[in-house]
Amino acid sequence: MRSLKFAVAAIAILAAGLSVQAEPSFALVKSTITRGENPQAKYSQALAAPAGNQYWITVCKAGAADSAWGSWQYCKNGDTNAFLAPQVQAGDYEIRLHAPYPKKSHGVIFRVAVEVK
Repeated sequence: MRSLKFAVAAIAILAAGLSVQAEPSFALVKSTITRGENPQAKYSQALAAPAGNQYWITVCKAGAADSAWGSWQYCKNGDTNAFLAPQVQAGDYEIRLHAPYPKKSHGVIFRVAVEVK
């Protein structure tokens, strides 16, 4: 029954000419970097924030609150990757992609661990 409801909803969306786009995610080119090296994130799709909003990406200590941020940058619509320039000591960190700002100031939608040696 659930799959039938999903199929009906999908047909209604297509018939209305609407599209459903999943939130973007990313993968790191390297999950371990040396201090001073810039991690590179490759997005799962070109970024497309709603009008008047921007995604933003940050590097922060692993386990820090979702509202925590360190080195960060806004992401432009159409971006397919990001090169970050964290000024961090050796340790465990996370690269976090936040939902469009200012609609959500601290809405982590995806995170990946990175080790800095």
